[in-house]
Amino acid sequence: MKRATMLLFALAVVRGQSPTAPAFEVASVKIAANDFVPGVTGQMKGGPGTSDPGRIAYTQVRLQYLLTKAWNLSPDQVTGPGWLTDPIGRDSFTINATMPPDTTPANFRLMLQNLLIERFRIRLHHETRNFPGYELVVAPGGPKLKETTQDPAIPAQTRSPIQRRPDGSIAVVMPERKPDGSIVLLPGPQAAISFGGGTLRAQYQAQPVSRLAEDLGAQINRVLGLAMGSPVPRVVDKTGLTGKYDFTLECDCPACTGLAGLNLPLMGGRGGAEAAPTSATSVASDPGSGLPNIFNAMEKQLGLKLVKVKDIPLDILVIDQLEKVPTEN
Repeated sequence: MKRATMLLFALAVVRGQSPTAPAFEVASVKIAANDFVPGVTGQMKGGPGTSDPGRIAYTQVRLQYLLTKAWNLSPDQVTGPGWLTDPIGRDSFTINATMPPDTTPANFRLMLQNLLIERFRIRLHHETRNFPGYELVVAPGGPKLKETTQDPAIPAQTRSPIQRRPDGSIAVVMPERKPDGSIVLLPGPQAAISFGGGTLRAQYQAQPVSRLAEDLGAQINRVLGLAMGSPVPRVVDKTGLTGKYDFTLECDCPACTGLAGLNLPLMGGRGGAEAAPTSATSVASDPGSGLPNIFNAMEKQLGLKLVKVKDIPLDILVIDQLEKVPTEN
């Protein structure tokens, strides 16, 4: 092997790439403006499985979330420099790239991995760390869920929170609410999580219990008032329920006082399990809102129960080195 070829191969191995790794046909990586633009900031459009499989347009996206997309991880499974994992960090980037329309999801992730490694000069390694875990099971007395009344043929619909005024300016439109404060859901499969006034409300329409399990970890952290960046518990669906249901979960959320939101995910950060709740006794038994804590609400309202289990080992992507400014296109 010639010396030049050997050097290229060695550089690729050091950076975590294969010399023949998949790559985008054309790719642009640019530093994005820090100004938040409703309906634009954080958008990730296109790619395999979408209506535009031959290209991606990621606008004003934080690098941490680009890494989670590339390695198929949650935000709290990526750790690195403080500016990378800071929950309120504002460093973001815009990526536009093209690929063959028949690119598989696995190859797409490799393309994105290699692009990020190359442009940000990333050095990384993997570790295994423990995260708090729960099993979601049917409570004594059975489930209290009702089969959905939605027509299964109705596709999921979306409601844009952004409207453009006649003068071209942008207005953020909050969803319509019922007198009790719950959100008016559109027809079809929907889920909405809102909070405010010391209460958290999670509404599900034509959804499986597995979708609830996916959301519960972040909501446990939120109602316990844990800081952004705390490890998010993993909840495994062990109910055996396979239908689709319409249901609402309402619980006390002291940390939600004075807040109002919709579908705002808890942003994960560094891995670990030091701050994880261990049982229902971690929550006050006499909530100020008059509602039960999330553990009791699950059982009283849905007939389901969260059972603490041994911590779950998960893969952690550790960023040892990276540049804040990507190399030129």
